[in-house]
Amino acid sequence: MKLNILAKINADWFPEDGYTYITPDKLSTIENESCEDIILTNTLEYMPNRNDILVQCMNKMRKNSTISLIGIDVMNLATNLINGNITIDEFNNVLFGKEQKSIGNIFQTITLMKNYNLDIIDKKIAGLTYYIKAKK
Repeated sequence: MKLNILAKINADWFPEDGYTYITPDKLSTIENESCEDIILTNTLEYMPNRNDILVQCMNKMRKNSTISLIGIDVMNLATNLINGNITIDEFNNVLFGKEQKSIGNIFQTITLMKNYNLDIIDKKIAGLTYYIKAKK
């Protein structure tokens, strides 16, 4: 199974790309070790329990599967504010706008993934956003 986990699902938008689209509250309906690929794009930021959601996702991975995460890196966000690359209004919008509940950073996310014996196969930071791809 290929899984794309979204913070919210727009009923009018379901691309036919081979992925099943769900929200994190539906993760319990997915069998453990059943997914070959999982994508989370700016999903964890809307969850108050971001690490719990990530752990649930990692439990859904089968052997030789991959998980890809994209999200806001709090350390880069703060650095960009301090260096004057973003305004206080932009900073506040990232932190408090769009119903966001939490922000992590690439290092703590990679540490959690490694603690679950995932191999990090790609990682990068571009602007305020991190990208991580890991394999089980």
